[in-house]
Amino acid sequence: MARINVRRREANLLEIELPEEDHSLANLIVKLALNKRGVEYASYTIDHPLIGVPRIVIRTSGDLNPAEILREILEEIRDMSREFREALEEQLGSSG
Repeated sequence: MARINVRRREANLLEIELPEEDHSLANLIVKLALNKRGVEYASYTIDHPLIGVPRIVIRTSGDLNPAEILREILEEIRDMSREFREALEEQLGSSG
């Protein structure tokens, strides 16, 4: 099970750490966050390339809840993964 550490949570800011992840998931989350209406800032850092932990920051405008934005992003990732798997299974099934 994935671990998430909430470092900071405010009305329009969320900062989390993903101790068991690397650039892949952090980068995907940030890319999707930047496409969301009302997201003013989204970024991630890893302090050390070998032993660092990804830290993601999402800041929203107005009354938008950054935790809710993150939930939406995770649902999008789940849906994208499902679609990819289905397309792959279709292609593998038809070729072999």
